Amino acid sequence: YAELGSMISCKRNTKVLNPEETVKTLSEMPKSFCRFGDGEFMLMLGRSIGFQNYDPILALKLWQIFQEGTQNIYAGVPYQQFQTPDDFNQWIKEFYYTSGRWVRNFLSRYLPRDRELYIDTGFNQVYQTYANMNFAAYYEAVRKLFEGKKLTLVVGKDILSNLDYNIFDLAESIEYIYGPTKDAYSKYNEILEEALKTDKDRLICVILGPTSKVLVYDLTEHGYIAWDIGHLAKDYDAYRKRISRTKEQIGRFYAPD
Repeated sequence: YAELGSMISCKRNTKVLNPEETVKTLSEMPKSFCRFGDGEFMLMLGRSIGFQNYDPILALKLWQIFQEGTQNIYAGVPYQQFQTPDDFNQWIKEFYYTSGRWVRNFLSRYLPRDRELYIDTGFNQVYQTYANMNFAAYYEAVRKLFEGKKLTLVVGKDILSNLDYNIFDLAESIEYIYGPTKDAYSKYNEILEEALKTDKDRLICVILGPTSKVLVYDLTEHGYIAWDIGHLAKDYDAYRKRISRTKEQIGRFYAPD
C-alpha cells in the first residue's frame, strides 16, 4: 500500500470522537450509525477480506455511503488513527506502526472533509485495543444503550452461541434475524426483505461485517434506527472472561467465526 501519511488532517471544525464520547453521543442523541475500518477500506480498494469476498456492487455502495452519507446516520472512522498509540496494548501498537500505516494514508486521501462529526469505529472493541482503561465503567455505559429497548439482532448464524456474557441483558426483548457468517452480501436481498418486516419501534442491531453498512443505510432510508455494532458483544464477553490479550488471542478474536 501507499506510504505512511502524517497525522490525518480534517477541516478545523471536524471532530472524531473517542470511545467514551461515542457512547455518550449515542445515548444522548441516538440515531443510526455505521462504522468504517480497514476491512471496508480493503473492499473499497478491490480486495477480499476474511469476512467477505470482494463484490464490486458492495464496494461501490460502501464508497457511496462513506463519501456521501446522510444526516440521519453517524459515520464511524478509527479514532485510534487520529492519536498517538500510547494507550494501546502492544499488539495494536505494532499494527499502528506497521499494517495500520496504509489506513492513515487512505483516510488522508479519501476522508470526506465536510462532515463535522465522526464517531469512533472502534468503540465496540476497546478491550482488544487499550492496555489500561476503566472497562467496567465503560461497558456499564454501553449496556445502558440497550436498556429498556426492543432489539432485533441481525447476525451471522452461531456468532453469539459461544458467548457466556450478554451485553444486551438490559433490553426489554430480543428478536433475531440470521444471515451467513461469511459473505453475507451474497444474501443481501433476502436479509433486507426479512429486516423490513420488523416493527419500527425496535432498534435493529447488525452484526454482518461490511454488509452491515449497506443494511444500516437502507433500513434508515426506510425509517428505522439501525446500529452497526460489529464485535461489540464478542468484546464484552472477552472482557468479562478476562481473556489474555496476546498477539495470538487478538488474532483469533478478529478471525472469521
